[in-house]
Amino acid sequence: MADENRASIVTMPPELFVETCKNLSPIDLVSLSQVNRRFRGFLCTFDSSSSEAIWRASRLIMLPDLQLPPPPNMNERSYVQLANLENGCQFCKEKNRQHVKVYWEFQVRSCEPCINERTISEAELKVKWAYSEKLLRTMSYMGIPRLFDSASGRRYWLPGIDDDAAEYMAIQDKNRRLLWTLRRELNRTDIMIDVGNRACEEAKKEKMANVIIASRDRIVYFRQRFQHEVGELITELEMKYRLEK
Repeated sequence: MADENRASIVTMPPELFVETCKNLSPIDLVSLSQVNRRFRGFLCTFDSSSSEAIWRASRLIMLPDLQLPPPPNMNERSYVQLANLENGCQFCKEKNRQHVKVYWEFQVRSCEPCINERTISEAELKVKWAYSEKLLRTMSYMGIPRLFDSASGRRYWLPGIDDDAAEYMAIQDKNRRLLWTLRRELNRTDIMIDVGNRACEEAKKEKMANVIIASRDRIVYFRQRFQHEVGELITELEMKYRLEK
């Protein structure tokens, strides 16, 4: 009988498998993905709409504190794993939850010493690295901007800075470089809006949300205005280079 039940699960039609999995907890989905290659394919394929639907349903049903959608460029499985399934700093393995948090602007889980080692201030980037303002506008930074914040308080993610700069400098055509910059700037703004939404949710619990909501709304306004100003230009450049390929 056990063998028959096991066989029925393994040979279950994909649509029925998806519906069944939606009622499982994230930790159960992780366990199920380790049973065999077929299940792993259903649950862990990066660009699969079925996989996304399973993890999204599980999150919304089983994780009441994780109702916001994933940040930009992150799938549902990675989102649940980072927010709920992983423990401790991913760099030094510090386990004390009081000293570890998720930095959504960089999509990492870290303790304070490790995040400080892996970030750099805007002043250092400009002075010591001669990093341009144009490139800085394409990079996410630590913390939601306040209404009157100084850019000197921002900290940027060190890993990848050289690669980003090299990628930018390697683009010789000025219009292609402009397209790269505009896309990255829009993406950075979307990430910071997501950070603002999460900060608002946390602040609501402490009844201190007014200033953070105003800051988040300021970014949303900037994003809408920026999209209005450059949206047509981005579409025009994308069409131009798509036709050239």
